[in-house]
Amino acid sequence: QFFEDGTGLEIWSGIEEDYYYGYYEYSDTSEIEWSATDDSITLIFMHEGYYYGYEESDTISLAYEVTDDMLSLSAEFDFCEMMGDDYYYYYYDSLNCYDMFEMQFGITDIQDITLDFWMEMSYSGPLAIAGEIGLQPGQFKLHQAYPNPFNPTTTLKYEMGSAGSVSIDVFDVNGRKIRSLYNGIQIPGQHEIRWDAKDDHGRSMSSGVYLFKVNVNGKQQTAKSLLLK
Repeated sequence: QFFEDGTGLEIWSGIEEDYYYGYYEYSDTSEIEWSATDDSITLIFMHEGYYYGYEESDTISLAYEVTDDMLSLSAEFDFCEMMGDDYYYYYYDSLNCYDMFEMQFGITDIQDITLDFWMEMSYSGPLAIAGEIGLQPGQFKLHQAYPNPFNPTTTLKYEMGSAGSVSIDVFDVNGRKIRSLYNGIQIPGQHEIRWDAKDDHGRSMSSGVYLFKVNVNGKQQTAKSLLLK
């Protein structure tokens, strides 16, 4: 989870098997710092040292590409160099990273181990876009959704002159709430959010006119869009 001030959280969960207790679920978080350029993102993972209690950090840089609502990340790592500071290999100084792999896979004379990392993440939510806007503090401007008519997705853009609470909901022409798209705090700037023509339960909506009601710091504006299937 990335925050707009350059910080964030690494969140993970899973299921493991224990010899005595059987299967159990686990989840945890750790803090990260991040920064981005036009083609790469750098992540700094902050955590406490496992054995000595001091704060450590690991840094990785990933190439990225954004296509529509898909974020693609990729990188190449020297696996043993990445694991080189691990306490385990210092403690058992007779074993190193290559020895461990040779023992595990029965391969001799390993020269290097390269880890290729590639991941794709779909994005749904408000996107903050850097750049100055011409609004006074307290003002906000809502643009019409595009494309309009649309099928199956449409994008809504809006601008905020100051930080504040934002809620974005979709209604049908009868005033029935279809979808809650966003409810939270945002910084000043240009933002956009997509709607995939589904309700809060993931059901696809039928053709018709739908209304986006955007409330920023108690001020509401409405945009209209036509879904054609």
